[in-house]
Amino acid sequence: TSPLFKGTRRLSSQTMSSEPPPEITDFFDAVREKLFWEVFDDIEKEPALNLFGTGESSDIVQGKEAWIDGSLWSETQKGLEEMGISCDGILSKCPQLFRVETSMVLETAKFMIEEYSVEFITAQPRFLGCRSGDISHGMTFFAKMMGASEEDAKKIFAENPELLLLGVEEGVRQRTVSKTLSEASDATYAATKQTVAAQVARMDLIADKRKFF
Repeated sequence: TSPLFKGTRRLSSQTMSSEPPPEITDFFDAVREKLFWEVFDDIEKEPALNLFGTGESSDIVQGKEAWIDGSLWSETQKGLEEMGISCDGILSKCPQLFRVETSMVLETAKFMIEEYSVEFITAQPRFLGCRSGDISHGMTFFAKMMGASEEDAKKIFAENPELLLLGVEEGVRQRTVSKTLSEASDATYAATKQTVAAQVARMDLIADKRKFF
């Protein structure tokens, strides 16, 4: 267990009346930052024809933070280690795993082990912060973009995990764009095309700024 995680456990046992150490505050800020699919999910929930929807989507997860005591991560860590996945340093590469639901992480881990290997996940643990369905969609989506068979694309991804991460995010982005345009393709679309265009441009900006995660 990392010293940082031990620090969060000490913090959670206190009354929280004192100011937390800077390293703990920085860690929690990183944990709260939304994963790319959470950002696009927020965009999908916005009314496509909202003429006044000019606000930016928050990069901070709001609501009750039941995960802050570390119990959720303890459950996730136990499940991952039972699968043979080492959790040493994993939170430094994907801090959001500290709060993401255990069931989602373990489902993704199972999927990635079946498709690739434990070593593949250990080398790039950010996949554990993705939904398995998004990864599957991204594999198919990027294979088509490369004009390759899924089997050939899988071999390419095995040698370049970052390329698959790009495919996963781009697949989610394109799916969100399609859904936004579809919801706006009625008789009122002409009157709201600027709003839709702004939403699509915003998704492009988010993808460019976030660089996968």
